[in-house]
Amino acid sequence: MYKLILMLTSCVKRIVKKCYDIRFAYTKSVVVAKKCISADFKVKYVSTDKEHVVDIVNVNFFDWNGQTLYKGGAERYVLDLAKLIERSGRKARIIQNANTPFVREYQGLEVIGIPARSGWNFRKLYSHYLTDFDHSGNIIVSPLDIACISSDHNVIGINHGIHWDNVDNYWGFNDNRIRNNIVRSLEHIRCGVCVDTNFINWTRTFDYRLSTKLRYLPNYFDEAQFAPSNKDFSDDEITILYPRRLYAPRGFYLMSNILDALLNKYHNVRIHFVGQALEPETSIINLLVEKYGNAIKWYELEMEQMDKAYLESQIVLVPTVNSEGTSLSCIEALATNNAVIATNIGGLPNLIIDGFNGLLIEPSENALLAALEYLIENRSRRIELAQNGLVVSKAFTKNVWESRWKNIMDEFLI
Repeated sequence: MYKLILMLTSCVKRIVKKCYDIRFAYTKSVVVAKKCISADFKVKYVSTDKEHVVDIVNVNFFDWNGQTLYKGGAERYVLDLAKLIERSGRKARIIQNANTPFVREYQGLEVIGIPARSGWNFRKLYSHYLTDFDHSGNIIVSPLDIACISSDHNVIGINHGIHWDNVDNYWGFNDNRIRNNIVRSLEHIRCGVCVDTNFINWTRTFDYRLSTKLRYLPNYFDEAQFAPSNKDFSDDEITILYPRRLYAPRGFYLMSNILDALLNKYHNVRIHFVGQALEPETSIINLLVEKYGNAIKWYELEMEQMDKAYLESQIVLVPTVNSEGTSLSCIEALATNNAVIATNIGGLPNLIIDGFNGLLIEPSENALLAALEYLIENRSRRIELAQNGLVVSKAFTKNVWESRWKNIMDEFLI
């Protein structure tokens, strides 16, 4: 029996250490990937045309188990950028953090999970990528903070907005680690693409030289997907849309805390929450749906179906509390004939001219309730803001975004 156990143990070890090849077809080259499944995970890629490979290194695309696809703005951005890279004749690979190694495919794109650590640590993630991965010569990091370790590569960083404007910040709070990490990253990248001007101006306050590496390229909407729909603003029933993840930074609690006051006063209002939720927000939204019945709906849509969320709405909410760039939801709302209420957080003032194409408010329950009451009771203003939103949205088309990204890649990548 003992010998049998030894034999089985030996077989298992051989199986665990077995390497298998994953071959990727290119237009002009083939990448052969050898993935070694062992306690010491390493992924090595050898390419005959390495300069045509672009690695997009980010934290999340799927969850860290490689199972659930995240559907937020940053993930949609990375997906669209990867597709653009492929159309430009290069090969795109999406690299992310993982609890255990995985290789998956999504819409023809390769997504590779590398186990760096269990928490958020950009240095650990990037170090693991550089040391245990036969990476390409071209790297795009999202966010740019990931590039905090020096390397001999062509690196472009993406800033999706200031993410450290936490509601718990106070005057005595001064975490230099965040700024030092960003300064190191700015030193190491060749170019930084910023979705809003907020980060660029923040960088200028402490290092004007580094700010010259930054390019303002706001977020976008796909005209083929998010087309304006004819809406009957005279309809007595008014649908209000919250088209984003249900959690605190995106203003879920600002909205949920005013529901009693809003729905007790206006019986013609319907509110749609469209986005992913984890606990405790899943339990909270289910209780709200149960409490208010037909007045509230909650559902999720795939990235390719998000345009359907805007078909019935007259008012769209972007009540961000912290960590915002030029919100995709905000731009899509402008493009689909809606009156928008947004907070003055992050890059939202780059999109909303208060009183012209939307209402720009303080991130507070009182301000949000007052803005909603104003638009619910003023049909003509809903129409006016929505019409002006259509005009402003033309500055944020996907065609413009793609053209400017192509120019940046041609300038800074090999």
